[in-house]
Amino acid sequence: HQGLTPAVFKSLDDALRTRELVKVQFARTVDVPARDAANALATATASEVVQVIGKTATLYRHNRELSRKGDTPPWRA
Repeated sequence: HQGLTPAVFKSLDDALRTRELVKVQFARTVDVPARDAANALATATASEVVQVIGKTATLYRHNRELSRKGDTPPWRA
């Protein structure tokens, strides 16, 4: 609701540190296209945009400290 603020970047950074794969849903009233907002979030958090569908974006950032079943990214497992 407040746009892309430093608090949003910090919250997303924390979520990516613990989860690696995070979905972000943008408000319907946002004037910026979802893909542009997702790219801005990815740039600010050093992550990658996996996909954008409608107003929902999925971001990924690898974390070597998390245990996983294999070497494949979580969205391909």
